[in-house]
Amino acid sequence: MFGMKIGLTGQDALNAAITALGGSLRDFRPVWPKVSLIFDRMERDQFVGQGVGPAGVWAPLRPAYAKWKAVKFPGKPILFATGDLVRSLTSPFDSNAIFDMTPESLERGSTIPYAVFHQQGTGRMPARPVIDPNDKDKEEMLGVIQEHFRDLSLELGFQVVS
Repeated sequence: MFGMKIGLTGQDALNAAITALGGSLRDFRPVWPKVSLIFDRMERDQFVGQGVGPAGVWAPLRPAYAKWKAVKFPGKPILFATGDLVRSLTSPFDSNAIFDMTPESLERGSTIPYAVFHQQGTGRMPARPVIDPNDKDKEEMLGVIQEHFRDLSLELGFQVVS
């Protein structure tokens, strides 16, 4: 008889590593802070660029409102009048920020009531989406999640092949 016998050694260590990896795949909380940092940067870019996401550049202000705003908030760009909205979307620690992590999800947003009107628009105001991730932003977020689990796999002794 000619052949090869294949078996596993270290079965207990392998089982422990698989169990640890499986548990980690159910809890994304360790990686959410890194994803949140990308969200913060994405939002800063969106406000500074006055709409750089897929929806495009924000519509200009109506002339009457622009005139009023120039007096009340001189030099302030669109959606920067008080700074409350931009702060709530670029800092998870702002009092108006929504920052909620669960094992399966990360929620970021703003509790400011008028945020949704800017995001979706109204009958009197065009939409100026403040949360408008582009493909690069989405890929970057997915990349940090993949990197986290690749690193965890390596720490547990698995060989990771790209």
